[in-house]
Amino acid sequence: GMFVDSAYFDGISILGHGGSDIFIAKYNKDGQILWAKSAGGDYDDIGYTIAVNESGNLFVGGEFDSVGYFGVDTFYTAGLNDAFIAQYDTSGNFQDIKYVGGVGDEYFSDMELDNDGNVYAVGQFTDTLYADTKSVASAGGIDILFAKFSNTDIEIFRAGGTDTDRGLGVAVDAASNFYCTGYFKSATADFGLETLTTTGAEDVFITSLGLEIVPVELVSLSASANDGKVLLKWKTATELNNSGFEIQRSINKVDFKRIGFVNGNGTTTQTNSYAFTDESPSDGKSYYRLKQIDFDGTFEYSQIVEVAIGTPATYQVSENYPNPFNPTTNVRIDLPVESKVSYKLYNSIGQTVKTFDSKDYSAGTHVLQIDGSDLSSGVYYFSIKLNGKDGSSIVKTSKMILLK
Repeated sequence: GMFVDSAYFDGISILGHGGSDIFIAKYNKDGQILWAKSAGGDYDDIGYTIAVNESGNLFVGGEFDSVGYFGVDTFYTAGLNDAFIAQYDTSGNFQDIKYVGGVGDEYFSDMELDNDGNVYAVGQFTDTLYADTKSVASAGGIDILFAKFSNTDIEIFRAGGTDTDRGLGVAVDAASNFYCTGYFKSATADFGLETLTTTGAEDVFITSLGLEIVPVELVSLSASANDGKVLLKWKTATELNNSGFEIQRSINKVDFKRIGFVNGNGTTTQTNSYAFTDESPSDGKSYYRLKQIDFDGTFEYSQIVEVAIGTPATYQVSENYPNPFNPTTNVRIDLPVESKVSYKLYNSIGQTVKTFDSKDYSAGTHVLQIDGSDLSSGVYYFSIKLNGKDGSSIVKTSKMILLK
């Protein structure tokens, strides 16, 4: 629950930090107080729900505002109020905390434990909520928040519409199916595979969420280099509201950039295989990951896979891609040794329309970009000459089409 300033429990007193604070108290079967603890910060913090596992450890859920003191540790919210689950041992000593939030107001109103020690919680959130690398966006107003906490992961889901919708109660059965209830005020409320329509000002909802609610179950992801390209392959076992996969690449395993997108299969329980080719990978080591995106904007990152691009054995000049193009296109070159590269662009009657300065390139794979923004639509010929430092050379001419 909560208290203001100070609270007394049959001779045990606890003090607050400011605003309202959270209290946790333990009594024996005869109603005698064993201990009492406080948690919270400088503003309004509330404990709404509590559960005990088979070992006697306590789990407390609720909300804390801006800053929270739990035991001797200090935690800070992402915005205003964050929803939290804190764990205490049988003597009331703080053990751990998991919390989720964004710039708005979030809290857990109820929670339950399953036989494996996972914590299931329900509550509310606004705007966009973040949990580790995952996020979920509300449809507007206040949305229902569902969460599952394991020892290694946090799963978050949403339901609701554009008005005020809240989750208030939760239960878990022996098969770890997740049952929730609460109310929705939105004219229509989205519950994944179901959409509910209100018959009045506020309607009660009851929903069951099995483990199959995981948006996308990714069972494999691999990357392999071949002929100066990188082929990514991945497979999903199930999908729910899957818009697709954004493919991201990094050269330092920290800063990732989007290089493509592959559409998903919406909702399906069938196994699906996907592939994407990086036509112009970076030299040396590269790191790839997938950003799986739901139709509602929820996203989750995959694990990171690594691939190395070595020095090409022979000269290679690819056809331009895309082709036709507007206004730019690319040509990939493989250089076995350091080389001077020069190239020109001709129109259909053999007149030179662009000349590019000769430039030295290191051994490896490079991508040249051809800009046709100052040219008219038509057929053009691209001629390139590669002169290696070891005296080797190659000349290649290819046709490209500019369509504006």
